[in-house]
Amino acid sequence: VGILPILLPRLKTHLVPWVAGGRTHLPLIDGKDIGHAFLLATKAEKLADHESINIIGIDPPTVKEIIEFINQKFNYPKPHFSVPFAIAYPFARLMETLDSFVPWEPLVTRSIIHLLEETHTNNKKAKQLLNYTPSIHWKDSVKTQIEELHQKQNKAMSMTVKD
Repeated sequence: VGILPILLPRLKTHLVPWVAGGRTHLPLIDGKDIGHAFLLATKAEKLADHESINIIGIDPPTVKEIIEFINQKFNYPKPHFSVPFAIAYPFARLMETLDSFVPWEPLVTRSIIHLLEETHTNNKKAKQLLNYTPSIHWKDSVKTQIEELHQKQNKAMSMTVKD
């Protein structure tokens, strides 16, 4: 759930919109489930060299479900308006261009918008080749990470690398 350190401070600005109404799924996975999948991969037989296997957590939520959960559990603001991807990408490009001229971080980048695209990712291949089944629900992962961020993160995660 590495998107949370970027998302949470931006939600506080009340400027983050729903993209496509928040209807796309975000294939979240807990680090423990990733570790479990790697362990299974070390034991798996008949994997091709450089085998690519998607893994995701239990019941991937929509972006809207994630933000509503964060709002209910931690009182972060929900977006007040929605934009389609056709507007989100040019706006993000504008934010990236302005980054060279303004002292603050861009509100959003095209890579963040890209993360919100629907991927239709599933665990079918991971189940077949590794016998992988996720064990940690996304709500538990999000709750754990936000609690840790509240303890350890002093400022918003940078979205750019400055020279």
